[in-house]
Amino acid sequence: TVASFKREAVAAGRLSHPNLVQVYEIGHDQGLHFFSMELVPGGTLEQRLKEHGPFPWAEALASARDCAEALAFAQEHHLVHRDVKPENLMLTKDGRAKLADLGMAATRGMLEQESAGGSPHFMAPECVSGAVDHRSDLYALGCTLYRLITGLTPFAGESVKDILRAHRDQPVPSVREH
Repeated sequence: TVASFKREAVAAGRLSHPNLVQVYEIGHDQGLHFFSMELVPGGTLEQRLKEHGPFPWAEALASARDCAEALAFAQEHHLVHRDVKPENLMLTKDGRAKLADLGMAATRGMLEQESAGGSPHFMAPECVSGAVDHRSDLYALGCTLYRLITGLTPFAGESVKDILRAHRDQPVPSVREH
């Protein structure tokens, strides 16, 4: 609901951490709800991956560490991101990764009732049943790290259901194979 969107955006806006993209304002204009956030000039990790290929392992680990610190801070404030992925990690001028979309991701499943929330390539198996907590974000961070290092997602499929089943049923793929 819109009320949930506003509550989560306000909650996220009150959080301040070096590895979280700051939310400045939420509002409503001409029938549209919006939020404004900090400008992070380096683009997303997904954009960088598409432009330059897989990250060197040390750079990928540094970005994952930055995200883990943001997730630990969110957990301390009882927030679960639900959509950790390279597209939601942004690079500062000095190369630090900042997690975006914290408050918005938390309400996405409520606003889109047909969706479990999140991106299937990065979703923990338990997300399908709705039993989501901070561990689901850590799983998604692991999938994100896999993508940054290999340029691939851990699991593929012809449909969202196929990808989600692969997360649940297939063994974890080896980074070394790629």
